[in-house]
Amino acid sequence: MTRSTKLTSKIRNLKDYHSRIINNVIPQPTGIDAANTLKYFSQTLLSILKDVPNIPAESYGPRQRDSVRLSIFPNLNYSGLYHAVLNMIDLVPIVQIGQLELGEAVLNVLGCLVPFLEHELLDSLPYTVASTLAIFPPTLHKDTIDLLCSNLLPMTLGFDGCVEPSYASESAAAIITMVFQHTDNGSYHSQILECFMSIKRDIIKDILSIIAYGPPSARAPAANLLFYYWPQLNPSLSDRRGIHYKYSAWPPVLCQRENCVNSGNCQAVKMCLNPALAIHSRDKPPPLYICSDCADVLRKDHSEYMMDILLPMSHVSTICENKNCKSKNNATLSTCFSIECACFNGNRPIRYCQNCHEVHHASQQGIRHVYHLSIPVIWSCTPEMQRYLMDAIISLLKEAQPLESKRSLEMGEELRHRIGEEDDMFEVEDAGERKLLSRYGIWLLVELCKPKDDIPIEILGRLLGMLFQWFDATAYLPDDNVGNALERLKSEYITNWLKEVNKSHLEVIVSCLLPHPVEYARVGGFWDTLATRTTQIKEGLNCFFCLVPYDIITFQVNNTGFRLIQNILLTFFLTVIY
Repeated sequence: MTRSTKLTSKIRNLKDYHSRIINNVIPQPTGIDAANTLKYFSQTLLSILKDVPNIPAESYGPRQRDSVRLSIFPNLNYSGLYHAVLNMIDLVPIVQIGQLELGEAVLNVLGCLVPFLEHELLDSLPYTVASTLAIFPPTLHKDTIDLLCSNLLPMTLGFDGCVEPSYASESAAAIITMVFQHTDNGSYHSQILECFMSIKRDIIKDILSIIAYGPPSARAPAANLLFYYWPQLNPSLSDRRGIHYKYSAWPPVLCQRENCVNSGNCQAVKMCLNPALAIHSRDKPPPLYICSDCADVLRKDHSEYMMDILLPMSHVSTICENKNCKSKNNATLSTCFSIECACFNGNRPIRYCQNCHEVHHASQQGIRHVYHLSIPVIWSCTPEMQRYLMDAIISLLKEAQPLESKRSLEMGEELRHRIGEEDDMFEVEDAGERKLLSRYGIWLLVELCKPKDDIPIEILGRLLGMLFQWFDATAYLPDDNVGNALERLKSEYITNWLKEVNKSHLEVIVSCLLPHPVEYARVGGFWDTLATRTTQIKEGLNCFFCLVPYDIITFQVNNTGFRLIQNILLTFFLTVIY
């Protein structure tokens, strides 16, 4: 039986396993049965890689040409195997025996398939693998993250900053969201994000989109890591106490060479793409990660296949890390993830001030580096970036929405249901953490939305409308850590920003507080519910009075404040009384 015939026969076995398990046909195969068949495919693919002649380094790896792939590998049904393995993913949570073995075997085969797949299939593979986090056993999370960061993403996206968009690069936000949502390990969060930061230039859009539109479980780590990697968003680091998040650096990859001179206990500093060497060393598909000592041993025969790798970014400096920096203003502006710059910082991403950034990235070679600049003020952003940033701020401020019981009591309404004591305690604790998370929205608002004369009124009005809802949601807080932190934020941080807006755009503030506000200001709070007109007026009046203690509403400029109160009370009277 030829290799092609046997491979086709085994693929039919996989399809048969899938059909019998899905249709509950007796006797059902176990997960171990399917895993053993998958192991055959892994060994077959590795043997093919081991037998092929040396692949030119420029032809192997990210964006390898289909013509090169077809000319080197035997003509087998790789796409059929790929689709058959994908069908096995859905079986992992269903099988009663061998869940772990089946999940591990699926990940191994997908990793082995990378060199054999055409671009259309390869581009969708990272998203597919990330989606297994939702259904595979948690013990496989580390294997999944390592497969993504050490194999799939570098091999599919490369290190050119994703200049040309692809399915893999456009699914970055979805992949990061799934990691944040389905894993609680902070080191996995930093590992996947730093991996994307090293290969994708506009990753900030993906982070903001997760904060703006992602699930709550992904929003919190996204916001925390945004401020960790971009500390200039809160330059004074004011009132960072109480943030229930501690950065966890991901563990560096250890040397994987079988005969490592350090017995595999030394961190890897280089990546080798030679398939035969990778398989001989650890019986796994490339790339092979090796330490500096092993790199010295292999450099003579395999130097063209080796490339430096980045180490974890365990510290984000607020001052320039260039040892030869001579700038008077050494505050950091950018973070470079390209190895040509990172080599000056021990192979870790390096932070530059404006002068050093321009020096290192002005040349033809420097332009191609993957670096991330400070986020510009919202008025200077592209329309797409403006939308992401505005919605991210609004999403964070919405985290401070009051509990249902508190709001119903304030509005004089009866609760429609009672919740148990344990649920009540959990809800209060969770609400406190969410209110603290809303501080990130305030910091983004103040730092990136500085008021000026010629700005889009719709964006400012929408931000103000949500900010006023935030004041309402955080009013009358208890005298605890959460309440004190938010009150300090109001008096020491946000009120000064609002007073600047008051000077240049008083009419926008007034339009947001009117009983019938403009359409773009109807955001957050009761505007997100099917509230009656009476409730809207009552809520609006409550929101108005929450601003009074902070001297935001002034009675000047042609008695605007008096006219505003008169308008609110008149509308309230006409709506409620009549």
